[in-house]
Amino acid sequence: MAAVGTFEPMAADVEPAASGTASRTRRRGGADGSDIAALLALMLLGGTWTWWALEFGAYFGAVLYPGAALLAIGLAVLLWAAPWRASLALSPHARLALWSLVALAAWSLASVLWSPTPDIAVADAQRILTYALAFGLGIWMCALLGRRMELALLPLTLAAAIAGVTTVVMLLTGSDAPGLLDEDGTLEYPLGYRNANAAFFLVALWPALGLASSGRMPRALRVGAFVTATLCVEIALLSQSRGSIPAALIALVVFVLAASRRVHAFGWLVLAILPALVCLPVSNELFDAAKANPSLVGLGDEMSSAGSTALIGAAIALGLALVAMRLEPAMRQPAWATRARIRGALVAGLIALAVAVVGLVGNPIAWAGDKADEFLAGEPDLSQGSNRFTLNAGSGRSEIWRVALEAAADDPLFGEGGGGFQFRFNRERDDPNQLARDAHSVWLEMLSELGVVGAGLFLAAMVGAFAGAIRARRLGPAAAQLSCAALAAAAYWLTHASIDWFWPYPAVTAPTLALLGAAVAPTLLMPGRERSSRLPRLTLFVASLAFVVSTIPPFLSERLVERAFDSFRADSQQAYDDLALARDLNPLADAPALAEGAIAQELGDNERAIDAFREATRKRPEEYTGHLFLASLYAEEDPELARTALAVATELNPLSPRIDEVRRMIQAAER
Repeated sequence: MAAVGTFEPMAADVEPAASGTASRTRRRGGADGSDIAALLALMLLGGTWTWWALEFGAYFGAVLYPGAALLAIGLAVLLWAAPWRASLALSPHARLALWSLVALAAWSLASVLWSPTPDIAVADAQRILTYALAFGLGIWMCALLGRRMELALLPLTLAAAIAGVTTVVMLLTGSDAPGLLDEDGTLEYPLGYRNANAAFFLVALWPALGLASSGRMPRALRVGAFVTATLCVEIALLSQSRGSIPAALIALVVFVLAASRRVHAFGWLVLAILPALVCLPVSNELFDAAKANPSLVGLGDEMSSAGSTALIGAAIALGLALVAMRLEPAMRQPAWATRARIRGALVAGLIALAVAVVGLVGNPIAWAGDKADEFLAGEPDLSQGSNRFTLNAGSGRSEIWRVALEAAADDPLFGEGGGGFQFRFNRERDDPNQLARDAHSVWLEMLSELGVVGAGLFLAAMVGAFAGAIRARRLGPAAAQLSCAALAAAAYWLTHASIDWFWPYPAVTAPTLALLGAAVAPTLLMPGRERSSRLPRLTLFVASLAFVVSTIPPFLSERLVERAFDSFRADSQQAYDDLALARDLNPLADAPALAEGAIAQELGDNERAIDAFREATRKRPEEYTGHLFLASLYAEEDPELARTALAVATELNPLSPRIDEVRRMIQAAER
């Protein structure tokens, strides 16, 4: 056995020795038990990622909480019955990543003490613990797989395949354009946001390529993974996320540099991308059709064309995969492709690229200044182009990032608290059309809401995970292949998450961390180890079940609020009873009170509506919505109270267009 902190190069390729009695072998693993446990882990992660992807990325608690509980129950089952053939003591990087995520969750929970939204601070802590769970399950899954560790790339690949095929089928039917497309014709299904859509599929691209390019995998699995890789690129092209371009370029560089056979890896990547390019013209057609028809009604032909074109690209990819695998023995990395020559070719390529860029843009310093000016100018008008893929750097993020940086500067240690950024932004934004709940950058999100402590813990988690995955590359070909795909996926996620709000999107973030956990795992493997001591297992088992219990009240509360909105016209009393129970289940949240106020106002029960909105403003005084509703309800009966409530709402969100609307109501009542 290797000493603590040292490598065990053959760990990935050695089958752990069986030990113990037959009964203990059946309970704790043995060969058959390990296979069953590994299959359970693969199904657990693959099923969860698929479900989350198809349900708006699990952004909402009604999907996140049961998925998080499912992951925790899966961990509890592994703790009860599966072998643990790894040791965190062997890798300081793995320990740093895992415990930093746990500490970040604890810090978010502690921010309940200073957050204007304590319920969101708690929800954020549960979300981060879910990410820590994903990282830990990735480690354990890889440990169970042993020398078949490349199969750890399968759950996200499978999720992307199912979500991708579902998307193509939905496009082919062409029956619900507003449910599939954004107002500009870009694809937002299945995650509900075009940038998150592109991110999910372009994160999944790299594990799909990792499986497709591995000669150790079964041929059928490789072909399916290759077609999935092409499908991922196609859906990303239809989503037209501008932020995906720099993230994909960085991921490409990482994938090629991290690959043990760079020419081979780059060849498979090119083969996967080429068939997907057939979707570029149809993405432009959707974009143009939406400009001519902003309601998106009547876009069935364009959507059907996009779906059929994606199928054509997948069919071409299938043919390319079959041909490439037949010719693969003759396509091994050529003798000239030594490391030194590949490095030289990369340097020469970068120099040629730099020369081409200078020739295209002229003075690079002046060009960079122009891009900075575009960025600061705000969101550009892209409607005159044929698609959203453009070098225009304009973005509403300049305004969002300014507020986030000011929040971090005002309280660098603690920040605004979990969920607090949105209220700061409402107060200090300059653009009335710019709305944001998150800082649109994982780094600025941490700084603005959790201060330097939160940002430092997140940085530590990323450093530990990336360093552990890089270290594992030297532990055999399977570990190198797994590490290469995971590093590319994580590089994409971290780049895109640095300019968008993917941290709270579990379907994008959790699979990435699970991949990193799997990539770190080879440095932890201990051949011959059958079980860990009973106390740590029991402690984690109890903690897992406690986490499951903690997700039940907020989940039920959110579902009851949804049910009340759905049923209040048919049975108002049942809706009110549901909201009363929702309050009891999640007493920190203001959503049940706001829902009751909105329902009562809709039903004409102004007295009840006023009581509910007063309760909401007591629970969350920084939320302008309750004050604004109170102002509108007071307008006719008590204009003075209405002006007072409106003044509070105006202070909290001065640029809300509804402020002027309610002010006119008050003025009309006074005349």
